[in-house]
Amino acid sequence: NNLDTQPSVVSTSYGEDEGSTSEEYATRVQVEFMKAGMRGVTLLFASGDSGVASMFSGKTCTQFSPQWPAGSPWVTAVGAT
Repeated sequence: NNLDTQPSVVSTSYGEDEGSTSEEYATRVQVEFMKAGMRGVTLLFASGDSGVASMFSGKTCTQFSPQWPAGSPWVTAVGAT
């Protein structure tokens, strides 16, 4: 393990409905996202597989359901991951 180098980009094809994440967990992870950004690491997360609807909404979309962690202001959301 070479501690002198770090990745410049971390791409993660992961996401879930924002409502399924506890506020405490999200707050804690946001701190780690900020730390990565301060070190110059770009974090990419999947923007979701179900458009603006939750994957649990069925066939109709009546309410926008943000994705986590793509909705974090400290990461970049990427579609078609």
